Amino acid sequence: MNIWLDDIRQVPEGWVHIHNLDELEKLVKKLGKNFEVDVMSFDYHLAHPKRGIDVMKYLADLCAKGETSRYWPKEVRYHTNDPRGEEEMRAFAEKFHAPSKGD
Repeated sequence: MNIWLDDIRQVPEGWVHIHNLDELEKLVKKLGKNFEVDVMSFDYHLAHPKRGIDVMKYLADLCAKGETSRYWPKEVRYHTNDPRGEEEMRAFAEKFHAPSKGD
């Protein structure tokens, strides 16, 4: 599954559109152990109290609790217009030992 996290931009064809952390939590709950992400592209600013970095932290926490990397995207991408936000997300992804790719 490819997930596009953004509250404004159009989702690319073939991607699941998630607007915020609440929607992602619902998707994870619905899919349970069938939840695996091939590629996830992150926006930093969302029309929600939580930002893209908070979504990353949520996924990392799921991995830690489940003792699995199942919930972390195999490939992480960024499409934010905020250079500082992207830098923060990249640093977190690298700390989490996840592959990353810029768009």
